[in-house]
Amino acid sequence: MWGGALGLVLTASAAEPPVVQAGTAVVEPGARYELGWLGRFLLGSQWRDLWTTPIEVPVLDLGSFDGGLTPDREGGGLETLNLHFKSATGRHWVFRSVDKDLTRVLPPEARHSLIGALAQDFTSTENPAGAVMTAALEEPAGVLHSTPTYYLMPDDPRLGEFRNTYRGILGLMELRDEKRLPNVDKVLTTYELFERLEKRSDERVDPRDYLRVRLMDIFVADWDRHVLQYRWVRVKTEEGDHIWRTVPRDRDAAFSTFDGIFPSMTKYYTKQVEGFGDDYSSVEKLSFAGQYTDRRFLVPLEKQDWDQVTADLQAKLTDSVTDDAVHQMPKEMYAKDGAKIIKALRSRRDKLPSASETLYRLLAKDVDIRGTEGADDVEVWRNSDGSVEVSLYVRDEHTGDRLAPAFFHRRLKPDETSEIRLYLLGGKDRVRIAGPGESSILVRIITGGDSAEISDQSRCGGCTDVRSGLTPPKKPVAESTPEELKARYQPTRDWGWDLLFFPVIAFDSTRGFVFGAKGTLTTYGFELAPFANQTSVDAAYSTGTNQPRFDLATEFTTRSPISILGYVTYSGMDQANFFGFGNETVRDRALVGSGFYQVLLKKFTFHPLLDIAVGGPVHARIGGLFKHASGVERAPIASGTPGFSSTNLMAAEAGLEIDATNPTFVERRGLKLSLLGRYYPKALSLDSDFAKVRGYVAYFLNFRVLTDCLLMVRLAGEKNWGGYPWFEAAFIGGVPTLVGLDPWTQDGNLLRGYDLNRFAGDGSAVANVDLRIAIGRWSSVLPIAYGVMGLTDVGRVFYAPESSSKWHVGAGGGVWLRMVILAPGYNITGTFNAVVVASTEHTAFLIYSGFGF
Repeated sequence: MWGGALGLVLTASAAEPPVVQAGTAVVEPGARYELGWLGRFLLGSQWRDLWTTPIEVPVLDLGSFDGGLTPDREGGGLETLNLHFKSATGRHWVFRSVDKDLTRVLPPEARHSLIGALAQDFTSTENPAGAVMTAALEEPAGVLHSTPTYYLMPDDPRLGEFRNTYRGILGLMELRDEKRLPNVDKVLTTYELFERLEKRSDERVDPRDYLRVRLMDIFVADWDRHVLQYRWVRVKTEEGDHIWRTVPRDRDAAFSTFDGIFPSMTKYYTKQVEGFGDDYSSVEKLSFAGQYTDRRFLVPLEKQDWDQVTADLQAKLTDSVTDDAVHQMPKEMYAKDGAKIIKALRSRRDKLPSASETLYRLLAKDVDIRGTEGADDVEVWRNSDGSVEVSLYVRDEHTGDRLAPAFFHRRLKPDETSEIRLYLLGGKDRVRIAGPGESSILVRIITGGDSAEISDQSRCGGCTDVRSGLTPPKKPVAESTPEELKARYQPTRDWGWDLLFFPVIAFDSTRGFVFGAKGTLTTYGFELAPFANQTSVDAAYSTGTNQPRFDLATEFTTRSPISILGYVTYSGMDQANFFGFGNETVRDRALVGSGFYQVLLKKFTFHPLLDIAVGGPVHARIGGLFKHASGVERAPIASGTPGFSSTNLMAAEAGLEIDATNPTFVERRGLKLSLLGRYYPKALSLDSDFAKVRGYVAYFLNFRVLTDCLLMVRLAGEKNWGGYPWFEAAFIGGVPTLVGLDPWTQDGNLLRGYDLNRFAGDGSAVANVDLRIAIGRWSSVLPIAYGVMGLTDVGRVFYAPESSSKWHVGAGGGVWLRMVILAPGYNITGTFNAVVVASTEHTAFLIYSGFGF
């Protein structure tokens, strides 16, 4: 129903069979991407008009093309149909489908659902002519490339076992024989090149050539340039040197655009996704996927060299070049959007120096310089103007003599660079630091072993940081798994910052709709994992209580086991009810309706902590707490109850947490335990001291019965000793904190199906059980899992003057959706739940994130 309302096609393809005439065919690249106004509002227009335009293309003649083609093997990823051919002339060709099948990453049961249609529709963000236009721009720019050409795959018996899959498919045919390029004698993947250059200094990547490639990537907005998207060819220069040049592959993402609500959200929350337009919206996002090659191969270029390459490329991208490139689109497509693309390309060309400058400064801020596994001789010279010159030479292990001119040299300026990281890879290295500069750039030297000889004779105190450590044994790239290669060559992000904003939406029967926003600023630094600092601020408003909540949370990591945490909170929505003390207090519906039980406590909390990583998943915490509580003096139920006045209190606390869980698509797996103790002295507004202990243990069990399932069991409790204010009672009821950033100051424990703060006592005990069943996954745009869930909560409070054996039970179910983005330097996870829970007192509808505990 919803798919039809949006105009989405829920079948594998809605295209009409191609019309074939005399060696050509008329075909729509993607008829299924046609949408009406509502679908375009939600899912964007992007390049739908191009996907749904019939174009005339040649039919591939397997018998005559390049002397005749023989199918060899399938390749590529899950999304693109990719068939390799060998020709009679000995060349290697690949046929890549223009349209993608993004549903292939979904479980079978979801492929023909609305989720499958939404996933498939993401292809409309790609320009079906992006690859052919890019190739036409790369040729005059001097970038090595293949030249893809449109063909329709025939229904030909010579396709053999691939016939049923590929017949009638529109694709791009391109040559994949980098070894046949002039003067090329070797071809490597990116990981193979990383490994090779770590072992030798007599070969290098041509940084000017690679910069030209990266500027072209940015020019055509090809954001998907990860390490697997390049091949590297070795070329012998006229001087006899061996240099490596770059050959980009798979230009599917070039010219991508993202509009409409959902694609725009995807672009915003996915770090490496950015679109094509008249302007460069974010050079950092456009270049993010290529960070690991950029921070190795662009390092030798100083600003003057960088600007020369940029100016040369800009000069080559003339109006005639861009016009000719766009005319490589099928003429039917050009008639639709050709003029718009030409206008955007000219604008981007004119603004290319500014985009290039942004990329230069992004990479110049924190600079990684890498030696080799052999003996390196490093000279660091601190100039009086604050600049630093770094030179690397090959060194004879026995005599110490330099064997050749410097294989690396760069002068770094203090107005561009904040620190230099010099990575030595464990050989018999020598580092000499000298020069007249008294104020200079910080140089970090990571020796990779204990055999390096370091001499610092410079006049800049505190400008050198030496880090020693043994380099772990390295498996050859050819013997390593993809996970091992990522761990080795894609380290934790240690540069830059991110700022993201998130909506805050929740609902329960007490607080009504809660809505607001959260902003999170994350900064990264050297040997600070997973970040240097993360600071979040959120603001939310509750319609049921007409009260706001404001939070600030910050965490500073150090290069020690200690992290510094700080929380500041103001809330008028989370201590909303008080039904009196006891496990069997009366809830009168008429009094609930009149607001008799409503208290709306207003709390300000300041909560600094030190987090100590004890080992593995174990963390200890020590800190303090200040709390101001007021605003309930006139609450109806306050009459005759002590403690309903403005109160200030403080506490010292210590805690222990064991988090042995790991994120999964369903939620997480493993054990989590938290224990907290606080002591509140007789001070400020307290007439007597008291103590509090609270904690929980939760276990997340993943298993599979037809589909992925997760059983979560949590036991929690709280106990007070001494005379405590009423708002420090052990509460149970509702979801204690629908929104907020401080996990250690929530009021009470989870008991869904009951009013917030329903029962209060000296102590409490609860058990929560959730069973989640995954229905499907969608990973093409954002990694999302979704499914159904059932839950049961059981709990009670203990109050000294009362004798009660009653346990309160709530049970229900609903749906859940989870998003997981785990990438080097980028981590976003979130679970959203919508459930209905019934108890003996009433039935509640809840929307909340996480588990509420």
